[in-house]
Amino acid sequence: MNRVHPLIRVGGPILGLLILIYVINSAVDSFRADLKSTRDAEGQATLAAADVESETEAEQEADEEATPEAPSQDEESQEEPVLPEVFFRQPTSNAIVPPTFVVKMGAVGVKVDPSGDVVPDSGHMHILVDTDFIPAGEIIPTDEQHLHFGDGSLEAELTLTPGEHTLHLQFADGLHTALEGDEYRDTIIVFVEEGASEQSAAFFDPLDGTTVTSPFEVVMAATGLVVEPSGEVNDGAGHFHILVDTDFIPAGEIIPTDERHLHYGKGQTTATLELEPGEHTLRLQFADGLHTALEGDQYRDTITVIVEAGQSSEQGAAASDQLAQETADLAIEAMIRTGCNSCHITTGLPQGDGAMLGPDQTDLGNIAGTRREGYTAEAYLREAILDPSAFIVEECPLGQCLQVMPENYGELLTEAELDAIIAYLLSLTTDE
Repeated sequence: MNRVHPLIRVGGPILGLLILIYVINSAVDSFRADLKSTRDAEGQATLAAADVESETEAEQEADEEATPEAPSQDEESQEEPVLPEVFFRQPTSNAIVPPTFVVKMGAVGVKVDPSGDVVPDSGHMHILVDTDFIPAGEIIPTDEQHLHFGDGSLEAELTLTPGEHTLHLQFADGLHTALEGDEYRDTIIVFVEEGASEQSAAFFDPLDGTTVTSPFEVVMAATGLVVEPSGEVNDGAGHFHILVDTDFIPAGEIIPTDERHLHYGKGQTTATLELEPGEHTLRLQFADGLHTALEGDQYRDTITVIVEAGQSSEQGAAASDQLAQETADLAIEAMIRTGCNSCHITTGLPQGDGAMLGPDQTDLGNIAGTRREGYTAEAYLREAILDPSAFIVEECPLGQCLQVMPENYGELLTEAELDAIIAYLLSLTTDE
C-alpha cells in the first residue's frame, strides 16, 4: 500500500486556502480600480459642468452690460411735459392773400376734439375776424365775426373783403368757453387783394428800393404755405432763405449755407441783416425741409435795398433827441389845437377847465398796453383817438368815465400828427 507524505496531506487544504486568498485579493484590487475610474470620471464631469456654468454666467453678465436698462416709470414721469400752445400755421402774418383763402391752424400740448363735452386739456378752435378776443371764462358767440370749428377741424376756407384784416385764433373748451392764458391765443394780420396768388413767398418789409441803416430787420411772409422748421419734407411746407447779392439756386438743388446764403431753418419769418454801405440785392427763396429749392416763381421774391453808413453812437443819440423833441412839439401843438387838454390831464399841456372829465394821461406809457385785452399800447391809443366809443375806460378822476370825446379826430388830425400824438403819449410816465 502506497503512503502519502504528511506534508502533502497537509498542503492540500493550505493550497486551497492560498488560492482563495489570491482570488479575494484580485477581486478587491479590481473593485478599487473600478472605483477610482468612476470617481475620476465623476470629477471630470463636475469640472466640465462648472466650466459650462461659469461660461453661462459670464455671457449673462456681458449681455447685462451690453443691454441698457429700461427707464423706470419714475424716470419716464420726469420727462418735461409739452406746454400748451395754439397757433396759425398758414398763412403767416403780413401775408397778401386772395379774397378766398385757406387758413390752417395748429396746436401742441392740448387735444383738439369736437365740441360737446368738457375734457381737461381738450377743446376746439375759433377764428375771430376783426374783433377782440373773448375774455376767459365767457362763451364765444356764434356770428359772422366769431367762426366756430366745433367739429375739431384745423383747416378752414375764409372769404374776406379786400383790405387789411386781423384774425384772432382762440381755443375754448367743449362748451365754447374761452380758456385763460395767452397760450390759447394767436393773432395774424393779412392783406386781402383781388388777384393775389394762392401760393407765394415774399418780402413784406423793407419795400423794394428802400434806404436802410445797417443792421436792419427783414420781414418775410407766406401765402398758401406752411412755414416750419427744417428736417422733414412735407407737402406745401418749408422755410425761408435769403440770398445776398447772388443768384437763385436752381429748383431741385440744395441751397448751400454760407455768408451769402442765409438759412432760417427754425421757421423764422423775421431776420436781422448787417450789410456794408451800398446797394444790395436780396433774394427770398423758399425750400423744403431738406433745403431743396422748389420749382416756380411763387417761391421767390427779389428786392433792392440801399444801405447807408451808420451814425456813431453820439450822432445817433443827438439825432434821436432832436427827433423826439420835434415829435413832442408836433404832438403838443396838435393836442392843444384839437382841445385834448380840455378833458385830459396831460404832461406838457396846459390844464383846461374840464381836464378831470377824461382819463388821466400822465402815466399812459405804463398802462396803455394793459387797458384793452389783445391790443398793443400803440393799437389801443390809435383806436381810442379815432374810435373813442369802441372802448371806454371805467375810472376817471371824477368817477366813472363818460363818452364825451369827439369822434372826428380822423378828420382833424393829419397822419403825421396822429403818429406824433401816439408816440408822445407813450413817452409819458410817472416813473422818476
